Amino acid sequence: MLLASCGADAKFHDWPSGKFYGHYQPENSNKIKCVSWSKDGDTVVLVQTMGFGTAVVVSPAPLLQVLDNIQMSRVEAAAFSRVENHEVTLGLDNGGILVYDIKQRTINRVLKTIPACVEFLDYSVNDLYLAAGCSSGQIVLYNNKRRICASYCVPNSYDLSAMSCHPCVEEYLAGASCSGHLAVWDVPTGNSLFTTKSHNGGIMDIAFSKTEDMICTVGLDKKFCIYSLNSGERTALVNLEDQLSSVDFAPNGEQIVVASIDGKILGYDIRNMNTPNRTLIPHTSIYKIKFQQRDTSPRNIPEVEDIQSEKCSSLNVNTFFKDRRSFESISEDSRDGNAYNLDEAVSGGGDAIIKEPVIAINSKPEIKIQIPSVILDRKVADEEISENSCSNTSSTSDDYSFLNNLITQLINHCIENVVETMNNEFMQMKMQLTKEIIYLENRIDEKFKEIVYAAESVSTIHDQEPKPQNTDDYPLEISVRYKKDFLTHLKEASNN
Repeated sequence: MLLASCGADAKFHDWPSGKFYGHYQPENSNKIKCVSWSKDGDTVVLVQTMGFGTAVVVSPAPLLQVLDNIQMSRVEAAAFSRVENHEVTLGLDNGGILVYDIKQRTINRVLKTIPACVEFLDYSVNDLYLAAGCSSGQIVLYNNKRRICASYCVPNSYDLSAMSCHPCVEEYLAGASCSGHLAVWDVPTGNSLFTTKSHNGGIMDIAFSKTEDMICTVGLDKKFCIYSLNSGERTALVNLEDQLSSVDFAPNGEQIVVASIDGKILGYDIRNMNTPNRTLIPHTSIYKIKFQQRDTSPRNIPEVEDIQSEKCSSLNVNTFFKDRRSFESISEDSRDGNAYNLDEAVSGGGDAIIKEPVIAINSKPEIKIQIPSVILDRKVADEEISENSCSNTSSTSDDYSFLNNLITQLINHCIENVVETMNNEFMQMKMQLTKEIIYLENRIDEKFKEIVYAAESVSTIHDQEPKPQNTDDYPLEISVRYKKDFLTHLKEASNN
């Protein structure tokens, strides 16, 4: 198998022998910062850094040759599809994402534009989702119909220095920051598997193992760390003499290779991490290394229904996590994770195929109504069918049935919002009424205590007066005077 390393040029080495195989030298002394292998391992795409970024498609075997020089500027990232050998996805510095066919040399699709430079691109297993890492620190997720379905941010960080999807497990997505934080997420649920900070400097690259339950990070603090995906614990830490820029696991999972900023490539056996078993110095500086992905065995790839599209779509409205940020915060620079409408953040255009209308109705009770994701998925699916189909196969009855269901669901959604608002208003009125009742009860208690106090005062005066031996001789005028004094105190208390 081949190992590609990128710096001032791209070089290919046979591994594990380390024998030099060939190299590609870009024009105008441009440097190469990104490399991605095709599914069959016969083709590689390289992204140059100097000036307006461009992408070049190279075939290293059997004879190294340039297959296509993609005539497009401002390319910042590129990634081959994990299903189609001829499809390359390009990320632009203006937030555009394009799907390019290297056979036809045409752009097959334009995805929803995001308002930030696209610095990282990676596909999950079977292209179930596409992850786009942005200069704003966001990781934006496109589902298998290439609609934005979720957004992530590394906790305690406002940037993104590395990103990777697991090459074999479709659920795992990892991101790292310049502050040394690493986060691994379970995409279908949106939950964070674990977050950690083992680096004192920025993490420059992330790699998953294809055969083991491991993930590795390298950083500017001159060390690389290996973690267990099950427990999230660090299982190995190796300190080196140079700052590290890239890392990758060999496809067989037996070796791990790291690259340094000063141009060294060090290979380690997973079973013995004390000393490297292979050392190469092919460059003066290395940006990225990547193993050839040989997958020539025929596989039956199941037809995928919208990657768990319902799960993914529901995350951006109903589920929020402390390390998960809303996509709207890219444009509003707010990182509280409380934005609901992704469509407003990406309304700047750049999408030739996907349309996601959102209906918002604002009234005095602040009732905000959006079409549920289930309706949007059906509507967008029908739009795509109608745009891409050459013949009209839909019948009037089907259209009527769809519109009827759409209206019914929208009305039910509106009713639910109105009922919820009315319940909130009723609860507020109930709380206010309860406060008033409690206040009146307190006032009644105070008045009653004053009356009792007045009665006790009259009784004390009565006890202090001399009493005759026989109650029948009790003077009538004294009894009347006590009654008069009691009534006077009672009246004064009631007035107060």
